[in-house]
Amino acid sequence: MDIDLRIVMTQLIRCVLCCLIIAVYTLVGERQILAEVTGDSLRMSVINHKIRLKRGMVATMSRASMYLIRAEYFPDLNVDIVSRFSALHDMPKLMTVAQLKKFDYPYDESIGDILAKEHGANWDLLSDAELQQRAAARVELNRIEGLMKKAFYVQEGLSQQQIEQLEHLEHIWDLTDTGLFRREEVGANDLPYDGARYLISRYGDSPGALVSIVIEDQFEELTGVRPPMGSNRCRNLFSFPF
Repeated sequence: MDIDLRIVMTQLIRCVLCCLIIAVYTLVGERQILAEVTGDSLRMSVINHKIRLKRGMVATMSRASMYLIRAEYFPDLNVDIVSRFSALHDMPKLMTVAQLKKFDYPYDESIGDILAKEHGANWDLLSDAELQQRAAARVELNRIEGLMKKAFYVQEGLSQQQIEQLEHLEHIWDLTDTGLFRREEVGANDLPYDGARYLISRYGDSPGALVSIVIEDQFEELTGVRPPMGSNRCRNLFSFPF
């Protein structure tokens, strides 16, 4: 009985810590984040990615041009929930070792510092040890971010349907933005990378691919950021192989 009580108290404390971290990062504005976080190109890439993703996810829920998309695929979400949820995206990449240790993080180097070593590198040229270290860091990234999101779901009392729609919207924006801006972060500097095609080939997600194409076509209007030259914007929807 005592053991069960200790387990319950440990889980409760972790949940409270998650909620506190979520509250802090949700209250920090974009300008404050940019002012406080400095360092390597990976961190700046992550910060800019988070800003574009948050603006885009919120715009998907608010812009008139996206009405049919949200009515069809995200009917149970609203701007407030999406805005606060999007603040958690990739947050462990920006956290210090001390912050990560609150989630039983096992390493003495932060996730951001580990991933920064391979930022912009050709993964085919990395050693096995470097690839293993990167893979281990990404496991911790996904685990810790998952804990933070679970705490958010509980805190907000979200239904399973809302959770699935939130994660789907985030996934689409994440892959679409990566295809346009973050090839160096995924080791695809000189390779063709297309968020919509990746959603189909890797996940079989035809609805997500359709949303991705719409996002690309309206990217600047939705985020306030112009995609780089050579992107796949203004693609013919009817020629896409669903």
